Amino acid sequence: MQQTAATFLSDNVPARLLCTYRGEGTEYGKTCNDGEHEQINRMKSGWVGLFRGATWLGDAPCGLTHRSPPIAGRGETRLLLVIDAVEPG
Repeated sequence: MQQTAATFLSDNVPARLLCTYRGEGTEYGKTCNDGEHEQINRMKSGWVGLFRGATWLGDAPCGLTHRSPPIAGRGETRLLLVIDAVEPG
């Protein structure tokens, strides 16, 4: 089965915490001006990543984006904890 690469994204929240408890860790990379990534890194299982989102107040959102690793068709599973920052009311 051919795998397609998941799209890197910046979530539509102020910030998002990600932690993989089982399976391959979240992939991340710095987005260049052309939308490509200089280097793709992968968090290890148990590592915690805090990513600025598209609605971060103040500075422009960070150029660091993330995605789930490709596991379709490989018989693997992931357990991912996601915590979003509360939007100021």
